[in-house]
Amino acid sequence: MNHNTNTLAISSNLIEKAKWLMKDARSFNSLEVIKTIQQQELQKIESEGKSWKMVGALAGLAFGLSDGFDFQDLLFGLGGAAVAGQAHSLASDEQVKFLKQINAYWIVEGGSPIDIARRVGPAKSRLLAFTPGSEKPFNLYNHHRGNRGDYLVKLSTSSQTCDGWNDQKAFETLINNFPEDKIQLMSKELYPTMDGTFKADQIRQIQIEEAIEHDPNVELITDACVKPVLVGVNGEQKLFYRSDIPIHSDF
Repeated sequence: MNHNTNTLAISSNLIEKAKWLMKDARSFNSLEVIKTIQQQELQKIESEGKSWKMVGALAGLAFGLSDGFDFQDLLFGLGGAAVAGQAHSLASDEQVKFLKQINAYWIVEGGSPIDIARRVGPAKSRLLAFTPGSEKPFNLYNHHRGNRGDYLVKLSTSSQTCDGWNDQKAFETLINNFPEDKIQLMSKELYPTMDGTFKADQIRQIQIEEAIEHDPNVELITDACVKPVLVGVNGEQKLFYRSDIPIHSDF
């Protein structure tokens, strides 16, 4: 059976950076973002008055609701669906149109954290693999478990992979709803990407003695919160390091 063996030394600075990302880095907060955008839209609705009431009435007819339809129901209903990780699959055509109209559909559409959790289950932990000597010295993943099995979803940052930063109209929505310093902070938050994501056949925690066979740096990396695990992929066993997701983050 093939093993991945890290024969090169890993600098202490690199180890500390990688462990901080595993144990402390914040993930992109979809709920906070969609709620903030919704609240801003509600303010616009209130300020625009009659014209928005007309839109609300039309939306009410589309949803089969009474004349007493409140446009706020639509906005916060979408937020509730997003919290449950169901917005992409449950949103009606009219809701989708509205999210697209306010350039917020990227928060729940395919490839978003909400959509990924819907498809492969919730994130259970963070996993990290060191790749010394390569262009990128380590890769960070979420371990997701659902009906389809175990998946390792690669993590990057919002500014690198999120449409909120890489689509001009979506970015304008962020600018219109968040201060610049907040956008800067969010741009550095962890964000999943399907590029580099793969299915794991097995994930098994191991003792340091066994992990040393795969990585001589293991004693410098493991601690009370970071443990070595072997991940089975296509008949091979690859060494990763696992930690819990920090309490302030969803993944």
